[in-house]
Amino acid sequence: MALSRVTTAGDKNPFSAVAERFLDWISRNKTQKTYKTYRPHLQAFIDVHGGVELRDLKAVHVDDLMKRHPGWGKSTQRGVMVCILTCLNWAVRQGIASKNPLADKLDIPPIISRGRDSVIPTADYEAMVAHANGPLRDFLIACRNSGTRPHMVAAVTAKHFHEVPFPSWVFGDHKTKDSGDPLVVVLNPTLVALTKKLAAERPDGPLFLNNKGNPWTDTAIGKAMAALRQKLKAAGVKLSGTGIMYGFRHTYATELLMKGVPEAHVAGLLGHKSTAMLSKHYSHLSAKIGSFMGHLKHLGAVAGEAPAADGDIQSPALPAGPGVTEPPADRVEGSAA
Repeated sequence: MALSRVTTAGDKNPFSAVAERFLDWISRNKTQKTYKTYRPHLQAFIDVHGGVELRDLKAVHVDDLMKRHPGWGKSTQRGVMVCILTCLNWAVRQGIASKNPLADKLDIPPIISRGRDSVIPTADYEAMVAHANGPLRDFLIACRNSGTRPHMVAAVTAKHFHEVPFPSWVFGDHKTKDSGDPLVVVLNPTLVALTKKLAAERPDGPLFLNNKGNPWTDTAIGKAMAALRQKLKAAGVKLSGTGIMYGFRHTYATELLMKGVPEAHVAGLLGHKSTAMLSKHYSHLSAKIGSFMGHLKHLGAVAGEAPAADGDIQSPALPAGPGVTEPPADRVEGSAA
């Protein structure tokens, strides 16, 4: 009954009715993964304040929800708030609500980038590969060498593989499909070989399966990585990083940026349409830093700058001539002395 009057009730709509209409729209126009993200976040608010009409919604209602969930981290809090605001903004665009009553009213926690902390050192990766079972090993290799999101690796089938004009996985259904462009994951020789091997074994369905022969899911990936970390710990192997699967995407981006690859190129390889996400998550190691360091070599060395064996800078040899004297032995050109 509530849903039937959503389009006419306007700002008198209870939040729950608008949220249900919004979720229905999400299910028809976005991916199931997006729907599964929005549903629990909005349900949490509906369970507490779903009956509040849009015109009566206030920031205090959201704050009350946060108090009821003291275990939520900043990332979860942000996610819930963004979902609520997105729902209300959608209602305005659809003509259901006259305005978003919470616009500019919420103290949304800033984005916390895990890029710096999630990078997986080579030693950690080698240990993981050495102790993982066959199916997990293949998945680790694919994530590290592709730099793409784990759930996209899990979705790869033989039909996604293309060798011309260059070896790649091409996805039509992906996170940013609204742009109209497919997601193209460029493959290096390691991934080309692995893809061909698995495609020959599994011409239909996902190429990457877990040790039970089932497709990888977010839950399965999380459990497999937790088990692998425990296995490494039991073997006396201490990881220097967090050891999460998504860390390979951060590692991929980090290594390319540190090697001076242009940010636009790195963004393209990651599947981003701009460098905005790089700025958010990798501002601490901009590609410019690597290229700037490389440019320093063009300064070159001049007489007197070559370091001696002990690391001290040698004084330049001054030409003989009127008024020119040899500097004291303890004097270095350009020093405070």
